[in-house]
Amino acid sequence: TAIITGRNSPQVERRGEELHIDAIWQGCMDKRQAYGELKKRFSLKDEEVAYIGDDLIDLPILVQAGFAAAAAAAGFFWVLLRMRQPVPQILSGGIPGLAVMLAAALSEGEIGGGDGLVLLAAGIWLGLPSAMLFLADALLPAAAYALAERIRSRNRNVWKKRIPFLPFLLGGYLLWMLFPGIP
Repeated sequence: TAIITGRNSPQVERRGEELHIDAIWQGCMDKRQAYGELKKRFSLKDEEVAYIGDDLIDLPILVQAGFAAAAAAAGFFWVLLRMRQPVPQILSGGIPGLAVMLAAALSEGEIGGGDGLVLLAAGIWLGLPSAMLFLADALLPAAAYALAERIRSRNRNVWKKRIPFLPFLLGGYLLWMLFPGIP
């Protein structure tokens, strides 16, 4: 077992000793060199290495290692790299989210920017066609809810009532997962 970290910390050294870690590399901002040394020192091939990373500087090794797990920022980008989708396909998936974020900026807060961020991440993950279905699966129930509120309410200012869209986005994602072929 080994630790490759960008930090220089006596605590890492002490924890490594407590856990009987075989090798520790600290202060590595480019972890590829330490990874190469690790493989050479222990006579390992990439497919024999399990690597856990938590930052963007871990990405080059996450892609190389036979088994990789990632958290935080590295997790999202590692998954995109492992999907091996063409860059235009990944970027086009973000179009619906960018459109909602633009609408949020132009509406001066009437539309939530967080909805756009969720849709941006989902679109990059799912691709443009699936992101559009996912958005449609969220918009239809949201529109039905707004219409039902208008009919139910005697208050004429019901159209000014804010309706959180994120629950509908999550519901749309759930529908998309349960029935992927149905718009």
